[in-house]
Amino acid sequence: RSSLFGAQFDFTDAITGFAQLIVGRTESNDTSNNANFSFADSFAPFIAVDNAYLPESARQAMVARNLTQVAVHKSSQQFAGRPELGSTRIGKNVFTQWQYSFGVDWAFAEDWNLRASWQQGESKRNSTAYNLLQVDRAILGMDAVRDANGKIVCRVNLPQYSPTLAQLAASVAGRISNVPVNPYIPAGVPGNTQPLPYPVEPAAIKECVPFNYLGSGNMSQAAIDYVGTDRFNLGYVDQDFAEILVTGELHEGWGAGAIGFAGGVTWRDQQFITLATPIDVDLLAPMVNVPALGIRGLGAGFNTSTALNLFSGIPKIGGQSDVWEWFSEINVPLWESTSGNQRADIDVAGRRSTYDRSGAIDSWKIGANLQVTEDLRLRLTKSRDVREPSFAELFDAQGSGETIIDPRFNGENTLINTVRGGNPTLRPEYANTRTVGFVYQPSFTPLLDGLSISVDAYDVDIKDAVARLTAQRIINECNSTQSPALCALITRDATTNRVVGVNDFFLNVAAARTRGIDFEVTYRNEVDFLSQYSENISVRWLTGRTFERSDTAPNAAPLDKSGYLGMPDLTTNLTGTYGIGNVSLQLQAQFVDAVFRDAAAVWREGIQVDDNTVSSMTWFNTRIGYAGELESGSTWGVGMNVQNIFDREPSIFGGANNTYDQYGRRYNINFNYNF
Repeated sequence: RSSLFGAQFDFTDAITGFAQLIVGRTESNDTSNNANFSFADSFAPFIAVDNAYLPESARQAMVARNLTQVAVHKSSQQFAGRPELGSTRIGKNVFTQWQYSFGVDWAFAEDWNLRASWQQGESKRNSTAYNLLQVDRAILGMDAVRDANGKIVCRVNLPQYSPTLAQLAASVAGRISNVPVNPYIPAGVPGNTQPLPYPVEPAAIKECVPFNYLGSGNMSQAAIDYVGTDRFNLGYVDQDFAEILVTGELHEGWGAGAIGFAGGVTWRDQQFITLATPIDVDLLAPMVNVPALGIRGLGAGFNTSTALNLFSGIPKIGGQSDVWEWFSEINVPLWESTSGNQRADIDVAGRRSTYDRSGAIDSWKIGANLQVTEDLRLRLTKSRDVREPSFAELFDAQGSGETIIDPRFNGENTLINTVRGGNPTLRPEYANTRTVGFVYQPSFTPLLDGLSISVDAYDVDIKDAVARLTAQRIINECNSTQSPALCALITRDATTNRVVGVNDFFLNVAAARTRGIDFEVTYRNEVDFLSQYSENISVRWLTGRTFERSDTAPNAAPLDKSGYLGMPDLTTNLTGTYGIGNVSLQLQAQFVDAVFRDAAAVWREGIQVDDNTVSSMTWFNTRIGYAGELESGSTWGVGMNVQNIFDREPSIFGGANNTYDQYGRRYNINFNYNF
């Protein structure tokens, strides 16, 4: 839900004040109650030979082979009526936002205007995961043994163990927690670290409930309640923005029109902080095996875990940045024919941005327009564009689990810890951009009035491009190029040499390039199907064809991702609207072309998957709206939207991807009122 309030006041004939307030709230909930866990590969827990639930035949087989423990792999086995780890997980996300702005418009001279404005706002994210699987509790609970009286208990609670707080603290002396002292300084920086308090949560020892990890559906409700804990993620982003903009005419020109000018200065300050509560959930990571205290069975993969909850690390981080920008743009009409059907003009713009993190950097643009005939206009631009990394690219980080293929071990699938997120050392990226195209609006017949056809080809060549390469590509490139920068992002087990963790941070990759063509056809005209009503129709067809979308990692060859999942070669959007009186009817078709699953060659046909393609998808949306006006001059409107009206499902592929509609048919009703 969102609300917009605005007001305007004329102080004098030349000075007008304005103000605006926006507030909004969005909530989404996940109540699927499906088991969502994976203890596999280096994350598989170890079951001891004396486990109370171990079948006797398995115990004897272990004794015969002189094994004291075995790793047991298990992932997301959930069946109706069979309680399992993570089966009561519920998610809730609430986003709130407020923003206000005010300013003045001043016509201070003939053909000259000044606008000064101030804006301030905050967005807040509150995400909650209820009954999220807490790994240390699961490890302690599944290490079930019989005490001297034959009762099944957690090993850690046997009389010879039952560690005190002092013993727990001493067992991890010298170890460092993942949580920094100051969230505005990256974790691990000397002086910004704090000690790991305990190897596991002390309350998890006191409250431990033994359970049968083997098989499916052997969890008691008490055990499910024990291993599931609530986790809260709080995040705030605050922004202040000020701008002074001056527009006017520098010169009356040379007959083709006046030389226009726009210029000004802006200042923007942003800061954010995000953290998880209760904070001790993160403070206790990474978890540690301490067999002498009865804490055992933890897989090596959790040595790099960023939180106690399974693959759910939410770092305590913050960031701040500000920028001053000076900019100007000049439009120069060069020539116009006597008839007015031919015309030429150019645009020249420049901007200097001074960032508190990286200093000053310049960007510019030169554009030319040539009206060849009354119907045909050519356009050409060349620019140097600059982008400072965003907060997410600089600071944000999220821990998760991911399955990769390790080329050092014959392409075996391995589950690892992945930290995806920010890199405070990033430099701004800059691009050399070229576009050329035309707009054609035929006028030779009234039947085509309102028709416009545009075609634009573009080539964007980026240097120091900011991107995440994905954990798989980092592993592949390290293996093939031995790049020190990429290999340093990989953590391998000291004993087995298998990958247990990858820092998939944003990097300034060597280069990136995008080439393609955009087509747009629009048509709008009045019609007279029903003479007693005013009617109009409009059609918009927008198609994008991509030829290249590549990036180049350090010391590596370019990797073209065009035509792969998330980056289709061809997309099309066709929208038709019919208006009759106050009513409007709209139908929209969206198309995404078929793609391959993965550009990093993770999916190989005949090995990991039979068919390496994701088929194309077409789905339809519709809208009906009604607009009205009151005697006071206020306007209002109401509309109903139906997305994916035929409930079309996308092709099956692993993970989420916003290229496709994944939610099926859904409805939305909106109402707006303008004072």
